[in-house]
Amino acid sequence: MITVTEEQKRQIEVFADLCFRACVRVEESVMHGDSDTADIDRARAAYWSGRAFGLVLP
Repeated sequence: MITVTEEQKRQIEVFADLCFRACVRVEESVMHGDSDTADIDRARAAYWSGRAFGLVLP
């Protein structure tokens, strides 16, 4: 089992929030027909998601 420190938990929460915000921006960009911005925000969401998983995966 993986042990996660309190600092790592805090970082995961921050990264998850940043990922969520990027996903919301993707939806907003898609609704406005701005596919370039949506692609950038998808990349941001993937980046923050990866940072969160990187803290807990061996």
